[in-house]
Amino acid sequence: MLSWTQIVKAALALAVIVAFFWLVWMIKHILVPFAFAGLLAYLLNPMVRSLQNRGVNRSVGGALAVLTTVTVLVFMIFIPWPIVSSQMSVLQERLPAMLSHTQKILAQSTFLQDFLPQGTDGESWVEQLRILIAENVNLSNLSQKAWGYFRQGGSAILNALSWLVLMPILTFFLLANWPSTVKMLRRLIPQSWRADVFKVTKDMDLMLAQFVRGQLLVMLILAIYYAVGLKLTGLDVAISVGVLTGLFVMIPFLGFGLGLVLGCLSALLQFGLTPPFFAVLAVYAVGQVIESYVLTPRLVGERIGLSPVAVIFSLMVFGALFGLFGVLFALPAAAVVAVLVRYGRDKYFSSAFYANSSSTGA
Repeated sequence: MLSWTQIVKAALALAVIVAFFWLVWMIKHILVPFAFAGLLAYLLNPMVRSLQNRGVNRSVGGALAVLTTVTVLVFMIFIPWPIVSSQMSVLQERLPAMLSHTQKILAQSTFLQDFLPQGTDGESWVEQLRILIAENVNLSNLSQKAWGYFRQGGSAILNALSWLVLMPILTFFLLANWPSTVKMLRRLIPQSWRADVFKVTKDMDLMLAQFVRGQLLVMLILAIYYAVGLKLTGLDVAISVGVLTGLFVMIPFLGFGLGLVLGCLSALLQFGLTPPFFAVLAVYAVGQVIESYVLTPRLVGERIGLSPVAVIFSLMVFGALFGLFGVLFALPAAAVVAVLVRYGRDKYFSSAFYANSSSTGA
């Protein structure tokens, strides 16, 4: 039987835990940049430590690591825009010919006309499509609409910009003070807990290191594959689109879609619906099979011990909670959670409660 003192202590402990998580949830918008900056600092710390071992000052190494990361992210975000912009210009020039060709196909194919809206013929349907595209696929109209969205969602955009400015600064300061911060946190852990905590953190460290190495290998292999494969099809922007597609892989599922849209748009405008266009589609189809069934399972999934269902679930949860940043960091965060779950499971199986319940049931 539990005494009243034990019950009160347990109730107070539960109340403190609930209050803590409630407070964290209430200020999550403030804590999220710090949490992601801490995760980035953790991932970049091996690079800084390697530079420090070679005689580079830790602050300088931290600045170099943050600058390299920011450069890669800027490359991934802004480099595709000139390609898309040039392709949009070509699309505007070729739209009349493409629509006329589509109109001829529709007029000659009774099978395709069965899928058209009721009460319309091929010519009127294509004319409606021509008007729709002429009104919307226009760079000036797109810029005006983008400016309108900017004015309407200014607070969200300013919040995102503040993230972009704040994250590198926080990451730099965390990297510069990483050894002293880790030392302070270790001293706060009760001595009776230290063996278990150090074991769990070591497992987390190994898990995340394996994930990062595996993900970088997947990105490198796919960047080379797409660049070479698209170049063999004769695509003019094969190198840039191929490398970007490989880098986009770091965003699970969404990254491949972005690369596919970019590659297919470029191929459609350069080749039209000719065999080279379908060769580009084949390159992406084979690349997706290689990534999903060979590279990711062996280089990432097996190393972090997550099933495909767990991967999809973690992406949906972290994406819903933290948006794009949540999608980017869903897999490493899920790997950390998996380590905690396995540790809790092992503790439960070795507990007296589990042993007593098993013996009672027997």
